[in-house]
Amino acid sequence: MAQVAALGYCSPTNGNEAPDKIAEIHLVPNEKEIIAYFWGKNLSPNEWKMRPKVLVNFDFSSLFNRPPDNTLVDKIWNMDVQVMLPQLYRKIQNYENYEKLIFTGHGVGGAYALLAGLYFEIEKSKGNGKFKDLQTAIVTFGQPRIGTAKFARAVNELGILIARVTNANDYVPRKQLPPRNDFFYMHHGLEFWIDVRDCNCAGQANVQGSEEEIGMENFKLYTCPSSEEHPLCNVGQKGEDKTAYKAHKGPYFGVVMGLCDTRNLIGE
Repeated sequence: MAQVAALGYCSPTNGNEAPDKIAEIHLVPNEKEIIAYFWGKNLSPNEWKMRPKVLVNFDFSSLFNRPPDNTLVDKIWNMDVQVMLPQLYRKIQNYENYEKLIFTGHGVGGAYALLAGLYFEIEKSKGNGKFKDLQTAIVTFGQPRIGTAKFARAVNELGILIARVTNANDYVPRKQLPPRNDFFYMHHGLEFWIDVRDCNCAGQANVQGSEEEIGMENFKLYTCPSSEEHPLCNVGQKGEDKTAYKAHKGPYFGVVMGLCDTRNLIGE
């Protein structure tokens, strides 16, 4: 999945696309999977820090049969995804006999992937016959926080597969707004944290990789035991220096993000 997410950096304009062109489709016919991947953006550390911090309500009411209650989300990313959705839906409708739809992306692309996946679930809840049989999953890499704690908890209640992969002390997933009661940003679960350093994490699963298997040094993969954020995984790491920003690019299971590498153009 990391290979497909990395394709989001093969945009000819380095991710600075119009909002209706930030998503593409990759097909895996043997697995009957449609993978929607989203353009990443190579933002500088200062650009991450200076992003406007404006929140709007995300309406979960059609999924939970209850009125929204301060489930707030980043306004700019939410607007981009809403503009992009009609074109994405048209692309998906072109493919029949597929069973799974997976949304993926890295960094900003991960934020787009999560929001697009949520809107797709809402579309299914409205009885769209062309989409109702597609199983939904969302897998993001180095995704920033995009909404409030209530938003994160609503995401966790959906019951669909959502995996959030983080790397070492990557600063981007740790970026936080100042605490403001209900407006404090928080991640949803489930987090899979990759670390190549010697460290103690309260992860439940510890999988040792090998250079022959994934083309990189040995690493540890932790399944962080929390439905939201775990203080001993990525959010508990320190640093805002170049090392912390370099970690944002990975590697994720041997894949480095942030550049268009033709080796990521995987076969069907």
